[in-house]
Amino acid sequence: MVRLWCYGLLRAQLALLYFFAGFAKLNPDWLVSAQPLRTWLALQADTPWIGPWLASVPAAYVASYAGALFDLTIPLWLSLRRTRPYAYAVGACFHVAVWLLFPIGVFSWVMIVATTLFFDPSWPRRWRLAGAAGAAVSAGAAPRGRLAPLTLGAAAAYLLVQLTAPLRFVLYPGNVNWHEQGFRFAWRVMLVEKAGQVEFRVLTDADDRRYVVYPREELTPLQYKMMSTQPDMIQEYARHLARRFTEQGHQRVRVYADAWASMNGHPRQRLIDPAVDLASAPWSLAPKPWILPLQNSS
Repeated sequence: MVRLWCYGLLRAQLALLYFFAGFAKLNPDWLVSAQPLRTWLALQADTPWIGPWLASVPAAYVASYAGALFDLTIPLWLSLRRTRPYAYAVGACFHVAVWLLFPIGVFSWVMIVATTLFFDPSWPRRWRLAGAAGAAVSAGAAPRGRLAPLTLGAAAAYLLVQLTAPLRFVLYPGNVNWHEQGFRFAWRVMLVEKAGQVEFRVLTDADDRRYVVYPREELTPLQYKMMSTQPDMIQEYARHLARRFTEQGHQRVRVYADAWASMNGHPRQRLIDPAVDLASAPWSLAPKPWILPLQNSS
């Protein structure tokens, strides 16, 4: 039988997920400009009955503030026995609405299932029929007990990772939604709408020619969309090109990116320093100076 502290650990992890998702929304793009929801909801104008309202500016602000409030408070309401059923119903409706309106994948369904952890551990058995009579099976609470020092230390270390990993973006200067260093596994959910384009210049010592590579012609539309706005993927593609040209017999291959992007309604600007050879730039967790900072002009 699963110990009660195991449920507590998983509940804490879910609460941290929601907290970080809500805390990340407390930024000017989300609160002042209602972005990116303002852009995304405008695409729903053709939705029957509610389309014109969804595409309106007030709807974007309502959705932005409601989303931040939901993420920041739902762990509390799920933790209180009196409000738990209502909070779960609201949460399920929220996640289904997000899934219907935005291309967020399976995240909504994962959260609907995962938040059942806030209920009493025996709740699934109440739905199981016992025998032909269809009587509900009762179940006791999860067993309690004092944790061994080693187990307590492992649980504390697990929570420490869940707490600190999403905060590693503070080690990088600039707007994390732009440069995306420390973005992954930080629960910065639905914060960014980016559009980008990129092409690569390949130079070698074999001849005086300059090769231009258009990745749009080599990738699927989704692959190109993701790669063209994420600096680490742009560098990885540059390294791929360097390997490809080296295998073709070229010497001292250098790869430069001409990359532009826009984010959340900000003006389009260069994303990557075009004078940096990305093929030879070190791959590490250190800040990448070749990512150009987001300009504050609007």
